[in-house]
Amino acid sequence: MLAVKTDDDKIDLAKKLFKQKCFTVKQVRALSELFTTDQSKYKWLDAVYPFTTNSYYFPNWRYYQG
Repeated sequence: MLAVKTDDDKIDLAKKLFKQKCFTVKQVRALSELFTTDQSKYKWLDAVYPFTTNSYYFPNWRYYQG
């Protein structure tokens, strides 16, 4: 995802990866730092939520250290 330039392209790449694997809240949190605007972060979180393995931590993802 670091090689991809635009936020929308990052989300498109992630959607392709969803077919192969899921993400943890810790990974979602780390990857959300790659997005430059609040709007693109929201799009990212909206797209990744169904593919998050421990989504019960999602409401408190900023505080989750796991």
